[in-house]
Amino acid sequence: GVSPSTAAWNNVCGLIALLCISVTFVATSSQASPRFVRREWRGRSLLARVRGELVYALRDANVRANAIISVVVSTLVVVATLTLPREAHQTIFPLVATIVAALALVAPRMLRGVFPRVDPPQRVLGLSAISWTLSLSSVVIFLVGAFSLPAMFLFVAHPEAVSGWLLLATISLAAAVAVLAGVLFPVGPNNALGQGLASGGALCGYLIAAVLLENSLPKSAGSQALLGALALGAAVAAAVAIESTRWAPRVTSA
Repeated sequence: GVSPSTAAWNNVCGLIALLCISVTFVATSSQASPRFVRREWRGRSLLARVRGELVYALRDANVRANAIISVVVSTLVVVATLTLPREAHQTIFPLVATIVAALALVAPRMLRGVFPRVDPPQRVLGLSAISWTLSLSSVVIFLVGAFSLPAMFLFVAHPEAVSGWLLLATISLAAAVAVLAGVLFPVGPNNALGQGLASGGALCGYLIAAVLLENSLPKSAGSQALLGALALGAAVAAAVAIESTRWAPRVTSA
């Protein structure tokens, strides 16, 4: 049976999760207040553009809500896993890391859909397709890594139970899916059906790729990490190619 202290801890975590979700939806349902310019932004460097895209993305209520929910659920999954007997850690930790990475990609995948599919405002501002896609992809990769922090805590707490290289491969693969799925299916945040289908497709694609990475490819953790990094690089390159095609001048017949 479950000890009283474990049950109490689980109840506290559940209450915290409900509170976070409730506050999120209350805050995002209110009307936006007037915004003031607190600091002038200059997008001359890649880092400045990445920072600008990150701030703009997190202003979207749907992205924030999905991000908070995924982090809360991931944290609860990790906490529940740590209460299991130590003998089960070796078997269950890689699965938990995969689940956390899958949850981490949901909100970042939505970022491309915040902007119009064709002719986003960045194009009007004079940015190139390559520059903007690299900036947005950097934000997606950063957020997937940040939302995967609960899985990284598993490695810090029990490094003997989960390989750091395997964890890196898992997160890289999740970031690759988030980048590519976001560009392939730039669904608007308010399109609930489209978001559900796009998220479901992204999660299925990620789980299939994770299974292939774990079972069908070299067993070396270092090799898997390298393959995850290559998949991420290929996803960014594909995203750049897709956006460049969208931004190409359209020829209309007279």
